[in-house]
Amino acid sequence: MRYLVLLLFVCNTAAADIGIDAVTVTSSSLGYDTRGNGLQLDVDHRWSNWGVDGQATFLKHSKVTGDGERYQYILMGRKFFNNYFIEAGSEYGGYETRFPNTSIWKKFGFSPGVGVGRQTSNNEFGFRYFAPDSTPNKTSVLQAYGEVFLMPSFAIGATVERWQFDIKAERLRGTQMTFEAGWRW
Repeated sequence: MRYLVLLLFVCNTAAADIGIDAVTVTSSSLGYDTRGNGLQLDVDHRWSNWGVDGQATFLKHSKVTGDGERYQYILMGRKFFNNYFIEAGSEYGGYETRFPNTSIWKKFGFSPGVGVGRQTSNNEFGFRYFAPDSTPNKTSVLQAYGEVFLMPSFAIGATVERWQFDIKAERLRGTQMTFEAGWRW
């Protein structure tokens, strides 16, 4: 919740770039349904050589054979060197899934992250690493993403993530891809 409050604070900044996107997620070997859909709020702002980037994502994407949602909040502080940046921040995310036998699975965790990238008025590309999170699965994520502005107020983007996580005594891996399209103002 505190990340959503920080995102809203950045939204209130007059010069902030704010966007809302429709998102589709595909995943394999992560224990979720093959596909999920939802909305994502994007906020970023730059003050000279410093900046902030935030996302709040809400997905209808449950564990296999259940019905549920996933939530993710990312907030990163940035240091710019012309159009290139380094960043550090955190991710808080998780899910709630309801199964036909009335059982409910919930899990939320926090993870610190770092990244590098390039941002111009027409596009943004970057790489991020989120360290093992605070859940028993110790999920870590390596992320590559890109976003392109097709018109001044319309953008498309994609993110590829490689997850690693513990199940019992085994370290497993899976891939997730996210596609987004939406408006900026």
